[in-house]
This record gives sequence, C-alpha cells and structure tokens, in this order.
Amino acid sequence: MSKAKMDTKAMEQTLKEHALRALCAESSWLANSNLDELRLFLDTTEKFIEVEEKRAIESLESHATHPDFWAENYPWEWQQIIGSQLRHAYLGSLLAATEYHLRQICRNAARITNSKINADDLKGSYLEQARKYLGSVVDFSTPSNRVWETVCDLYVLRNVIVHNGGAVDREGPKKRLESLAKRSLGLTVHDNVHINKEFIVFAHNTIKAFFHDLFLEQAKLYNKARNS
Repeated sequence: MSKAKMDTKAMEQTLKEHALRALCAESSWLANSNLDELRLFLDTTEKFIEVEEKRAIESLESHATHPDFWAENYPWEWQQIIGSQLRHAYLGSLLAATEYHLRQICRNAARITNSKINADDLKGSYLEQARKYLGSVVDFSTPSNRVWETVCDLYVLRNVIVHNGGAVDREGPKKRLESLAKRSLGLTVHDNVHINKEFIVFAHNTIKAFFHDLFLEQAKLYNKARNS
C-alpha cells in the first residue's frame, strides 16, 4: 500500500473516531440535560402544589370551629387530583425520555462495534430488546439486574396508569408493583395505585442512576474499540 493510501486510511480512521466520540458525548449531554429539565419541572410544580395547598388550609382555618370540619373541608384536591395527575403525567414523560435515550445508546453501541445486529432485531418490548442487546451483544456489565428490574417495574406501573386508569386487576402486575412498593417510598398498591412526591423522586433518581451506568459503559466500549 502506498504512503498516500496509508495516510488517507489513517485520516479516515481518525475522522471516524472523532465522529464516534462526538456522538457519544452528544448522547450523554442530551440525556442528562433532558433529565435535569424534567427534574426542574417536577420540583417547580410540586412546590406550587405545596404552596397552594398551604394557602388553601390557611384560608379555612378561621372556619374550623367543629371537630369534623377538616374531614369535610380539607383541600384534598391539591394532592389527590392535581398532584396525582401531575405525577402520572410526569412518570409517562420520564419513561418516554428513557426509551428515546436508550435507543440512542443502542445505536451508538452498534456503530462503535460495527455490529450487524441491532436491538430492534431482538424479540420483546423495546426495554427487553435493549437489555438483551446491551448485556449479551455488546457486553455492558452495568446497570445491574436489580436496576434493570426496577426500570422494568416502572414501565409496568406506567402501563397500569396509561392503559388501565391506575386499576390493578391482574395478579402479575399487582405482584410486581407490590414488590416495587416495598423497595421504595410513596407508592401504594391496592385495587388502584397511588403515587406521592417521594415515589416520583425515587423514579427520577432511579432513571438518572440508570443512565449514569449506561454512559460509563458506552465510554468503556468506545475506548476498547479505539484501542483494539
């Protein structure tokens, strides 16, 4: 091979490495920015609910002249209606972002390894496809099985809310959600699910840590491919 061809090949390889590094950096930045924006929205709206609930209570205090007053007049709507609807919607947005950025990580991994197999080629839901692909095809060692299971449980909860109005009428989902409730704060599971602020913060922190592990693995995969 002539020196000119060797120089051209080396330059092409360098450009490819730069492109892949930029792609990995961009996907990490976008995911973390998206999660930080969602957290800002959550904290701002939860604070609004807290302030307005307190204001409503204070406006009623002068009328609390009999023992049953608060049972009949407490402004439950701030938590049970407004707060509940917010948290349901937030969980949906959080998991939509999770799926979007997880797809990007799988695409990046395929490009880095020149894999002929894509996550979409595997069976199951996209979460199942991504878990199999990252764990078995490109050998990510983290997140742990426990973290993956928690993320899967969050999807079960989202599906119960979106597709079943929050009603838990099947034994499989109910057992999974009862197990999730034992491992977290703020999730109540009976015939219906109820989510409070503590749980939705737990969900956000779980997804944040999930992506932290994934992007560490992505960086290791890139460095391994670059040095091979």
